[in-house]
Amino acid sequence: MQFEVNREKLTIMGVEFRNFRDFCDVFSVLSSSLIEGHIPTAVEVEQMKKFIASKRLTIYNS
Repeated sequence: MQFEVNREKLTIMGVEFRNFRDFCDVFSVLSSSLIEGHIPTAVEVEQMKKFIASKRLTIYNS
């Protein structure tokens, strides 16, 4: 499996992001995993995307 990133389309492993900030946040987390040798699946990327979005909503609604 290969780690696929498209900055122009804002996709990581085929998972689309609505904005550059979320894309960068997830990419940052994944970069640490890649250094350790872990290649994430699309399911893991989707889970991280949802987690970051939910945390951001929690912060904005506080």
